[in-house]
Amino acid sequence: MEGIDLKGKRVLVIGLGRSGTAAINTLRKLGAEVIGNDRKSRKELGEVVDRLEEEGIRLLLGSHPIELLDAIDLIIVSPGVPSDNPILVEAQGRGIPVWGEVELAYRISRAPFIGITGTKGKSTTATLVGEMLKRGRFDRVVTAGNIGTALCQEVLDLKERDIIVAEVSSFQLETIERFRPHVAVMLNIHRDHMDRHRDMKEYIAAKSRIFENQTEDDFAVINADDPIVTSISQGIRSKVIPFSLRRKIKGGVYLEEGWLVSEIRGDHSRIIAGEKVKLMGRHNLSNIAAAIAVSMVMGIEAEKIAEVVSEFRGIEHALEIVGRINGVTYINDTKATNVAATKAALEALPGDVVLIMGGVDKGNDYEELRELIEKKVRHLILLGIEVGKIEDAFRGICPMHRAEDMREAVYLASSLASPGGYVLLSPANASFDLFRDYRERGERFKEAVNAIRSSR
Repeated sequence: MEGIDLKGKRVLVIGLGRSGTAAINTLRKLGAEVIGNDRKSRKELGEVVDRLEEEGIRLLLGSHPIELLDAIDLIIVSPGVPSDNPILVEAQGRGIPVWGEVELAYRISRAPFIGITGTKGKSTTATLVGEMLKRGRFDRVVTAGNIGTALCQEVLDLKERDIIVAEVSSFQLETIERFRPHVAVMLNIHRDHMDRHRDMKEYIAAKSRIFENQTEDDFAVINADDPIVTSISQGIRSKVIPFSLRRKIKGGVYLEEGWLVSEIRGDHSRIIAGEKVKLMGRHNLSNIAAAIAVSMVMGIEAEKIAEVVSEFRGIEHALEIVGRINGVTYINDTKATNVAATKAALEALPGDVVLIMGGVDKGNDYEELRELIEKKVRHLILLGIEVGKIEDAFRGICPMHRAEDMREAVYLASSLASPGGYVLLSPANASFDLFRDYRERGERFKEAVNAIRSSR
C-alpha cells in the first residue's frame, strides 16, 4: 500500500456499474465522503440506486453536471465513461486527479499485481494464470478486473504474500497513473473499440500503458508472433519474456515438435504436449504459452503448470460447448466481441458452421472474415440492431437470415444445421443493443439450446 489517506476526502465516483459501486464501497471503508454520479436514470440503473441510498451515498443521476466538481478532491471514473467527457476534461483543467478503479485498487493494495491485456484471450489467460499461481507459494491468489470481479472489491483484505491477477482493458489503462504490475502481459493487438478510440494509434497507446511504470525489476510477457506487440515492447524498461507458436525463441516459451517448451529458467523444459490441451483453437495455445511464461517467472514448478493446463477446460462464454443435439454441436462464444475473436473461433472449427453474429458495431472491419465465412459457414444468422454492415460485407458469400431475438436465432440455426456440424454464437460485436452484457447474451443462447434439447 502506498499509504494514501482518503479519510475525509470528497470523492466523486462517475459511473455506477460493477467497478463504480465497488469503488464506492471501498472508499467508504477508507473514510472518504463519496458522491455517486451516472448519466443513466434511476429507472435504468435499477436496484443499485436503492442500495446505495440506503447506505447514505449521495447520488446525482441523469447527467454529468460540471457543478459536481466543486470542492471535489478526487474522481474515480468507470471504464465505460470516455476520457473526452466534458466533466472529465473540466476536472483535468482544474487539476483534480482522475483515476480509474484499477488505479485506486493499486494504490491501496499491499499485494503485487500481474496485469494481463490484449484484444482477445485476456480472460482465458488470466484464469489460467490464477489457477497456476494457486499451486505456488502465495497465501491467496485473486483473479479480478475486467474479467468480472472489480479489483476494489478484493484488495483491502490482501497481504504482501498474496497476489492479484488483473485483467485490464484499454479503457481501464487510459486512467492509470502509477499502476505498475510486477508482470505485465500483452497477448495481441487487433482492431477493436474504434467506436471509442479515435484510431488504432490511440488504441495501441492505451494498451501500451500497461508497461509505462515498470522498472528493471519487473517483467513483460509479450507475444513475439504479433508485430504490433513486438514493436510496443521495444525500449520498455522491464525484462522482456517472449512467447511464440511460430519459432524457437531464446529465453521464452515456444512450440516445438508439438510441445510447449520453456527456456525462461535457462534450460530447455518441455511443459506439456499440445495433444493434452483440452481447449479448442490455436489461439488458445498462444494463451497457454503466455500463462506458462508468467507462472515460470513467478516460480511455479513445471509439473504443476502442466497439471493445470491438462485439467483446464476453458471459461464460460468462450468457445464453451453447450451441448450436442441430433449430432449438432452448439458453441457459446459470446465473449467474441470483435472480429479477431470471431476469426479465432472459426479457425478452431473444421467447417459446416451456422454462425450467429451481430450486435453493436465497434468500428469493425469484416474483410478478414470473408475467406473463413466463404469456406466454413453454411448459413449466417444476424442478430442485433447494426447488421446492415455485416450483410454488405458478406452479400453473395453465404445465405443470410435475420432474427429478432436469441430464441429465434437459435431455433432458426437448429433448423439449418446438419448432423456433424456446428451452431456457433460468435457475434464479433458488443451486446448492449439487446442484452445487459455479453454474459446475458450467452445465458440466453444456452437457455435457447436447452429449450431445444427439452423439446426433443
